[in-house]
Amino acid sequence: MEGLTTSQVYYLNNKEMLKKRSRDYYDANREYVKDKVKAYYKENREDCLERVKIYRENNFYEWDKRQKIATWKRRGMTYDNFDELYDLYISIPNCELCGVELMNGLGKRGRCCDHEHNKGKKRNFRNIICKRCNNTREGERLRNEKGQYI
Repeated sequence: MEGLTTSQVYYLNNKEMLKKRSRDYYDANREYVKDKVKAYYKENREDCLERVKIYRENNFYEWDKRQKIATWKRRGMTYDNFDELYDLYISIPNCELCGVELMNGLGKRGRCCDHEHNKGKKRNFRNIICKRCNNTREGERLRNEKGQYI
């Protein structure tokens, strides 16, 4: 452990104990900590936003990956390994239904992770498709559920 300060060596040797102590403190003082964080953010909003912007620019792949995975989970998608799914998501060049070249962004040719909306399944991911195919498939699902066109 050459080149490390005494405090860095201490942290590395006691990482689990320090994490547990921090978690215990947070659990015991949740409201106080939340109020302190809100107050800090309110006083230093511009600095916080600037740090996030710099982080996003310097670590775009990791930032984008975290955002996409969080969105998928929030929308009810399940998968065994989300890191593997993200790598697949960015590597597929064409829509798996219509074959159009996929682009990053929000347009009709933007990428979508299509998944079944049946939450009972352990792994409900279907394929990587364009937004147009995803909207068409979603419309068909709604029509089938309700037995009518919407």
